[in-house]
Amino acid sequence: MKYILSIAFIFITALSVHAQLQKGLKQIGSSISLSSRNYTNENEIDNYHYDNDNFTFELSPRFAFFLKDNLSLGLEVGYTREVSKGHRVTDIYDIESKIITNSFDFSVFSRFHKSITDKFYVFLQPFASASFGKAHSDEYTDNQQVRSLDIGMSPGLLYMINKNFGLESTFGFIGYNHYSTKAVDNPRTATETSRNNIVLDLSNYTLELGLYYYF
Repeated sequence: MKYILSIAFIFITALSVHAQLQKGLKQIGSSISLSSRNYTNENEIDNYHYDNDNFTFELSPRFAFFLKDNLSLGLEVGYTREVSKGHRVTDIYDIESKIITNSFDFSVFSRFHKSITDKFYVFLQPFASASFGKAHSDEYTDNQQVRSLDIGMSPGLLYMINKNFGLESTFGFIGYNHYSTKAVDNPRTATETSRNNIVLDLSNYTLELGLYYYF
């Protein structure tokens, strides 16, 4: 559905104004992402079944400044809420769980735009972002401190409706991710986990749509 929306906005009827991404231009606006996915793992030999439903909402206000034609540098501050519901079944137990994570994201990015027509652009967005938040699970009494760091790049599409408004979509992530959690409510039982990954993700789970004002 998200891919259909991202392609559809390209064909929106727009005013016939020639849009230029010139040096000195400023961009302000926000992107939004609503995504869901399901994961199932089943082993008939061990009579094990696990089902997980994950829903994520992201809101990311952004400001950028064009250092020269088609090249911008910007800052982004975002909020993410993720709800993960799991169900594990074996011969011994039948457990349902729910984890809610709220986090704030801070990002610095650059964009290299390439015009396809006077209204349609593709761009490559290198960025570095850090996320800080807390996760609460129905299974455990301790809240988890959640932190992540991403360094990489994403491709995107920009369609200028007129000289002041643009619709855009970013999708995919190629780069490095560090993710860590730590129990914070009880220092005596505090446990910490972390993982480092090289990521190549072009799924619709990474898709964001945004409306921006250029001035």
